[in-house]
Amino acid sequence: MTSKGEVTIPKPVRDLLGITTGSAVEFRLTPEGQVLLARADSAPRPYSRFERLRGAAGQNFPY
Repeated sequence: MTSKGEVTIPKPVRDLLGITTGSAVEFRLTPEGQVLLARADSAPRPYSRFERLRGAAGQNFPY
């Protein structure tokens, strides 16, 4: 954490949430004392390069 209270969000987490420069985020406190990070804007999640492969293993399999 910087002296200004800024934190760095790891790249895998940014990628998972679709957070980019200028994205709005929320920190939510749970009753158990955990802090959750969530996107605050309603922009669509980024396209997954694996989405087109979903369910492909069972189709046209020659064995």
